[in-house]
Amino acid sequence: MSAHRPVNLLLVDDSAVVRKIFRNALEQVEGITILDEASDGIAAIKALEKHGAAIDIITLDINMPNMDGLTALPELLKINRRARVLMVSASSKQGSRDTIRALSKGAADYIPKPEAGQSMEAFSALLVEKIRVIAESLPARPVAPAAPLPQTSQPAGQPAVEKPAPAPVKDGAAFSLSKHTFTTPPKALAIGASTGGPDALSRVFTALSGAKITIPIFVTQHMPKHFTAALAEQIGKISAIPCHEADEGMVVTPGHIYLARGDFHMLPKRHRDGNVVLTLSDSEPENFCRPAVDPMLRALGEVYGGQVLTVILTGMGADGAKGAEILHEKQGVVLAQDKKTSVVWGMPGAAAAKNICSAIVPLEKMTETIKQHSLGTIA
Repeated sequence: MSAHRPVNLLLVDDSAVVRKIFRNALEQVEGITILDEASDGIAAIKALEKHGAAIDIITLDINMPNMDGLTALPELLKINRRARVLMVSASSKQGSRDTIRALSKGAADYIPKPEAGQSMEAFSALLVEKIRVIAESLPARPVAPAAPLPQTSQPAGQPAVEKPAPAPVKDGAAFSLSKHTFTTPPKALAIGASTGGPDALSRVFTALSGAKITIPIFVTQHMPKHFTAALAEQIGKISAIPCHEADEGMVVTPGHIYLARGDFHMLPKRHRDGNVVLTLSDSEPENFCRPAVDPMLRALGEVYGGQVLTVILTGMGADGAKGAEILHEKQGVVLAQDKKTSVVWGMPGAAAAKNICSAIVPLEKMTETIKQHSLGTIA
């Protein structure tokens, strides 16, 4: 028996060659079934209407004739709300911008299109890994209601026995919450995210639009170098807060957002003139990632001590948990996104398991909770 969750796919790409590459990568993988293909957004909508809830994951090309992927995405999510969408994009500047837009509109993850000279073995392994991760976050498929059992009469004089309803289990109930709160305003906000992160970041920063912010915000999102510039541009637009892709020697300004540059760890450091400046490190990946959240959090602890409000959003793996623990030990406050609203409850779940979180929060309440803990530095 396979240890992996079975998953049904809909492949959507106008290129028959790309669809064939995907088929070759997936057809022999146990537990993965390709139910259908489509060559544009219109055909994808028809295919999803045909298969309904049987489709778990849709691989969706962005640039297609008749109806492109960005236009089709919200329509597909309306038809099947439990399905997850894996965007397939070019690694160009425009492709990265379109990918960020798609991720901010509800796509679960993305994969760059295979390029000439790229190892098909490496591409196939990455594709399977992304599908496996997304599949683990899927809600169960709806099942048809069973036929009612025939009524049996109760013996005279005996009341019907009602089974007690199971007690609801609140997300995070298995973990102890930290009692840490700030007694003086924090000096920085740090956010870490991975799978599902662009959409989560979009929602958090959209809710921050118009806020008065007097501290710097540092963000690490697992993402390659071609995409972080587009993500920084997107965050700046939706938040109306200046957002910068991190650069070597950049001076940190309160009220600005700094996003880790793809393929580099972002390490804030205190300069001898008193300013905080950014350094970029191409040292070894941590938690298989570069940029990684843990190095950023360790560096922030050196600069600001425990006066850092840390937020761990949706993402696979455990990146950020160790760094958040260090800041917690310095009396910092840690918040984690809850399981229900996370695409993957790996990173926030790992932080919660360390019993260092002051709150485990649904995404729709995260910005409000950040404000509550910021003591007026974000208002």
